[in-house]
Amino acid sequence: MSTEEKVMAIIHRYDSDAKVGDQLKDDLMFDSLDMAETAMSVEKEFSISITDEEMEDPMWNTATVQDLIDFVNVKIDVQ
Repeated sequence: MSTEEKVMAIIHRYDSDAKVGDQLKDDLMFDSLDMAETAMSVEKEFSISITDEEMEDPMWNTATVQDLIDFVNVKIDVQ
């Protein structure tokens, strides 16, 4: 399974119609709890660590599902 497929599986727990270009907060209506739960799911699925500072980055206010996929890919590459 690719990174995109795994991330989409996590996102589809919240919205089964979600698409890669959807914004997490505006289109999928993610609140801070949804963001935290998603981060924990991503950490577990990919065996990566997401710091509090990374979670507080203002870019998440307008981030898309693709941005999350790209973020995960960068974290995987850094390991």
